[in-house]
Amino acid sequence: MDDALKKTAFENHLKEDWKTVHNIWPNIGARSGVMSVSANLDNNTTTMANVTGLTFTAGANNSYGFNFFLCGNTTATGCSPLFQFIGPGGPTRFCAEVLIKQVGADYLVPEEVNAFSTPTTHANWGTTSSHTVRIEGILVNGANTGAVQLQFKAETEANTITIEHGSWGEWHLLD
Repeated sequence: MDDALKKTAFENHLKEDWKTVHNIWPNIGARSGVMSVSANLDNNTTTMANVTGLTFTAGANNSYGFNFFLCGNTTATGCSPLFQFIGPGGPTRFCAEVLIKQVGADYLVPEEVNAFSTPTTHANWGTTSSHTVRIEGILVNGANTGAVQLQFKAETEANTITIEHGSWGEWHLLD
């Protein structure tokens, strides 16, 4: 075997080792985790629905950081998604920045959410092509343990918002 083939085989082996460690390491000791959407999720109502797969359990009196990276689309021009989180009662602090791609602009528009069950109000998707949403936040949890769940709904009834397969998130225990 020539040296080039040996080098390629060695590099491929290192890549596979890295993937194995990377996929296992974040979940060791329940200090962090990765979440993902395994199939397209549609909502054509103005009622909040869970973004299936984008949830994590918050322990009592613990602090967390989280990030979500979403891709989605709408069936109608002028219909956008609205987002909210639900979670355990009595958090000491909850703050999330929702960054949605602005129509006709090359930047994300921020909106801050400071409590569970408080939906965003900005509606920025104006076309039916794919759009991105990035959500960053922190939770300083109180005495109650429970699931932190991302939810979404359509801005207007009878139009469908789709959160696409492959959207994902991560959480980190900060304490």
